Amino acid sequence: ARENRRLNTVIDALQVRADEAVRLKDENARLRAMLGVKTDPPIPMVTARVITDSRGPFANARLANAGSDVGVIVGFPVLSERGLVGRVVGVSRNASRVLLLTDVASRTPVMIDRSNARAILTGDGGPNPRLEYLRGRNPIREGDRVLTSGDGGVLPRGLPVGRAVKGLDGHWRV
Repeated sequence: ARENRRLNTVIDALQVRADEAVRLKDENARLRAMLGVKTDPPIPMVTARVITDSRGPFANARLANAGSDVGVIVGFPVLSERGLVGRVVGVSRNASRVLLLTDVASRTPVMIDRSNARAILTGDGGPNPRLEYLRGRNPIREGDRVLTSGDGGVLPRGLPVGRAVKGLDGHWRV
């Protein structure tokens, strides 16, 4: 009986490790997928560090330590491990300014992956930008994936943006 209790304790400990291994495997797969993001049309990728930018015309902007020396141009999308976070709005030789999706000046054409419905992602200074101009009957559900639509030609189609959630104010947010 003592041996049985000891083995049950070992099994419980191993189950915790197995769950952690699955979580790490999923995280690794997400990061690998991000590193291998395929855009249409293809755009070159550059890795950079960003810091908060308190000066300038935008409230939610960042400075990146990559500029025209490594091929960054105005309009490039900016991605994190979770998806699109903004776009490049200014470039110097070794730095660039990034306008975040949460900035009040940000407007990004997006689509709902499940229904292919179009919307405009509008920054309002909060952590979750609003989805505006949704058309159709029930074009969106809680948890739907939101992607860039490619409309307007500024950003390529299909970049992951986030998941749809209903905000406390009743508006759909990402």
